[in-house]
Amino acid sequence: MRASPLVAMGSALWAGCAPAQDLPGDPDAGSRLAHEVCGVCHVVSDEQFVDPDVGAPTFYEVADDPAVTALSLRVFLRTPHATMPDLMLSPDETDDIIAYILSLRQD
Repeated sequence: MRASPLVAMGSALWAGCAPAQDLPGDPDAGSRLAHEVCGVCHVVSDEQFVDPDVGAPTFYEVADDPAVTALSLRVFLRTPHATMPDLMLSPDETDDIIAYILSLRQD
């Protein structure tokens, strides 16, 4: 018995979905950028020796928030916020920061 074309198409689309760890972006480049740009206000890694203590969440807190996804981070980073500087990240830098933050997630 053959599968209907819709079932076959759905299976092909499902097989093409990338798991979270296969998101675009380079977490290592995102780490370097986070230390340079974001570390002024956020604790971005265990290697950060100074806590900026400005009330900004750590990148670990952001990563472990169940509501945080690649899409929500992308929207957040492209939307101005009163408490954040107006970051002008390139699309690649945005992908790298997102990949880095999501790499910190504790499963």
